[in-house]
Amino acid sequence: MTQEQAINNIITIIKNSDDDDLFYINNHYQDEVNGDNLIYPMDDFDDFMSSLTPSELSCRIFYGEFNPNHKYFWFNGYGNLCSSDYASDFPYIFENEIAEWCVENDEDFGIHEIREVLDEYNEDKNEAEA
Repeated sequence: MTQEQAINNIITIIKNSDDDDLFYINNHYQDEVNGDNLIYPMDDFDDFMSSLTPSELSCRIFYGEFNPNHKYFWFNGYGNLCSSDYASDFPYIFENEIAEWCVENDEDFGIHEIREVLDEYNEDKNEAEA
């Protein structure tokens, strides 16, 4: 398996992941690359917003696309609040970057299907180098 094939296979896995896996993959990747495009569970909302004044919070809600009944929330590029019941609605998941990073760093984020791709890629790479 070539590097390009491995990346494409991982992109497919990411795109077909359920919301919990997608949430985990994105946030773990963001932690690893010191990114700030995190998805948060709505249960953490009060903790994140506790330092804001009511008017600051109101503005972030008004200028975003936020519904407190959704499962997830995030900040858009302007710092306003957005939310959805589906992590797949999060506009900042860059499957290509995540897949490339997985291959370059041999990281599977605990996803069995990604590990299978990485193991096959590494095995083929080692055979080619021998």
